[in-house]
Amino acid sequence: CIRKIKDGIVSTIAGTPGEQGHQDGPLSHSQFSFPMAVCVDVDGNLLVGDFNGLRRVDLDQQIVSTPQGIPKSLICSLSMANESIYAGTWTE
Repeated sequence: CIRKIKDGIVSTIAGTPGEQGHQDGPLSHSQFSFPMAVCVDVDGNLLVGDFNGLRRVDLDQQIVSTPQGIPKSLICSLSMANESIYAGTWTE
């Protein structure tokens, strides 16, 4: 799952803690196989380096998708935006 840490409070942005998989769709129903890194694109979307490739978390549309045509080897790092730190986790 993808979590946000702000003001010492941890919240789940997308996915379900402790569940692995590859499911696009609404944030709460999405699944990640093994998220390794997160960065923020110019549109404010989170880009997650997942085991099966790159995933896009659109916070405005509240949806996770798998973009086409982006190399699976693209690696991001921890990212800060809006005074928050974003990181990928796959266990609770």
